[in-house]
Amino acid sequence: VTQHDATLRTSFPRLFTKVLVDAPCSTDRHLLQNAQELQSWNTGTPGRSADRQLSLLVSSLQVARAPAIVVYSTCALDERENDGVVRSVLAQFRERVRVRPCSAGQYPFGEPTPAGGWLVLPDQADGWGPFYLCALEVVATATNAAATARGDDTAGSVGESPSENDSNGDDDE
Repeated sequence: VTQHDATLRTSFPRLFTKVLVDAPCSTDRHLLQNAQELQSWNTGTPGRSADRQLSLLVSSLQVARAPAIVVYSTCALDERENDGVVRSVLAQFRERVRVRPCSAGQYPFGEPTPAGGWLVLPDQADGWGPFYLCALEVVATATNAAATARGDDTAGSVGESPSENDSNGDDDE
């Protein structure tokens, strides 16, 4: 346990080949079941959640060493928190990250999403859900293959290597 805010850029070495991002979401399903949740929710809630989720997913991709799989999951119904976050990551890391699409026979219930994820809706799964997941592959490129040969610990990572000036002032790692 690092006690590091995972929404911030990290100085962890790029060692991980498998990462799970079980991102907190806007809990929009609970709006129908819990008056407190409904009172604290507003139209900006899903967008704020999507921004936080994007930060978490980007940080996770930055600590992944190619070839790697990063699984992104939420319990959200809002598309901005699901495929929207995935599309943002794909646009940001065009050549380094790709979706490993889920197929219809892979899971007993749910359906594929336009961006290649998988969505389970409560009305189609005996009340179970919502649940969204998308498997992302961090792929090796010629540039990071050369860095790996040199022993560079940022080889195969997504994004730039953090510099000393990027510290968030937090010594919790």
